[in-house]
Amino acid sequence: MSSAAIKTVLFVCGSYNPPTNMHLRMFELARDHLFKLGHTVCGGIMSPVHDKYGKKDLVSSKHRCEMVRLALEDSTWIKLSEWEAQQSEWTRTRVSLDHHEDELNQQLDAQCTNKTDVKRARHDQHNGSPRRKIQVMFLCGVDVLESMAVPNLWSADDINHIAGHHGIVVITRGDTNPAKFIYQHDILSKHMNKIIIVNEWIKNEISSTYLRRALRRGDSIKYLINDKVEQYIYQHGLYSVVESPHLEVSPILDLLSNLNNNFLPNGSPETHVNAPRDTCAQPASMHAHSKQQRALSRSNSSRGTLKSKSKVRATASGDKYDRVEFVIQDGVINVISDKEAQV
Repeated sequence: MSSAAIKTVLFVCGSYNPPTNMHLRMFELARDHLFKLGHTVCGGIMSPVHDKYGKKDLVSSKHRCEMVRLALEDSTWIKLSEWEAQQSEWTRTRVSLDHHEDELNQQLDAQCTNKTDVKRARHDQHNGSPRRKIQVMFLCGVDVLESMAVPNLWSADDINHIAGHHGIVVITRGDTNPAKFIYQHDILSKHMNKIIIVNEWIKNEISSTYLRRALRRGDSIKYLINDKVEQYIYQHGLYSVVESPHLEVSPILDLLSNLNNNFLPNGSPETHVNAPRDTCAQPASMHAHSKQQRALSRSNSSRGTLKSKSKVRATASGDKYDRVEFVIQDGVINVISDKEAQV
């Protein structure tokens, strides 16, 4: 059966401790690459590992599954699977891949109305193995692929089954060379035609380890992780999180957010506090006090309504005078000095 005829589902099992934007980015990179090779990618699965995986600083699967769920709220094709996390023990990757592939094909078969087609789809033999309508491929980073060379970490039979039956999509990272690693691996080299290497040309070194360190130190993780996931971490105090010193909003931000709105006369975008010289020109013979009043009147019409209680110093200038300085506080403008221009 051709690759186009088989529907592909990308499967990643990991700690997701916590899930980062890079975890989701892997799926997008793989789907784009597989599409160009003629594959039909119809879905993705994120499967958090069991609590007994034994990794340092691993928070409970309850939290990790919820964070993955939040991270995937905006995704239309990647889904969370809690099956692995709900088992009584840690589950080998091969077992998880087999389970999800069998489950998806069984559900697809159940939707068929023609029982003859169902039987043919699931039980007909083709080159000694049952035909599949959905193939679950193992998606991983190059670090996971290279871990297959670590003694006693992966069984040879599992590596052979994962690469030969499911196929592997590996995302490059940094200066790694997965092609060389595959060539040097006795088992993986036998299945080179079923291992697809996807180059990450836009380098992205985001890692969960980095995020946990940043959280412990009170550093910002904004734009490295989904906003809802970040809020969840702070809400539940995960990873010994230290409250960021930037969380308290300064009153001055009110002024920054209103710069383009509050200093406009009657909503007009043409006159600002620092107005062009020709719009603020005043007669040279005007008395200083009258000049202050005019500057105040013009600035007052330009300021709109200030919502902040902070002070801000501003100036207005014209052809016949150098500047008028005034302070805005609580929405009130007070002229504090003026200087006659030397013309």
